[in-house]
Amino acid sequence: MNLKEINDRIRKKSAELRDVPTGRAATLPLIALIAIYSLSVVTSLPGLAVSPILGDLETVFPHASQLEIQMLASLPSLVIIPFVLIAGKLSLNVDKKKLMIWGLSLFFASSVI
Repeated sequence: MNLKEINDRIRKKSAELRDVPTGRAATLPLIALIAIYSLSVVTSLPGLAVSPILGDLETVFPHASQLEIQMLASLPSLVIIPFVLIAGKLSLNVDKKKLMIWGLSLFFASSVI
């Protein structure tokens, strides 16, 4: 097998991986599916990041109540709910890419604060 045949096989295989069937007649590019998955992971990160250290937070913050410590895991998800509903309404009138960029910017800015 020469180099040209190897390159042709790689090109053919990468073309097969570019479009992923969605279960209907349509297909989505793989990069779009990765982007959708990464957005869903970003929204669940705050609760997931705190969960492993919930037990240790009681010793680090002795004056915090048990409820306040547990709210660190659930509150970010509860705060996201109204913004998801607002984004759904806004997506009817605003460009979806701009809306996503503004939403992620707001999300990252609020996580820094």
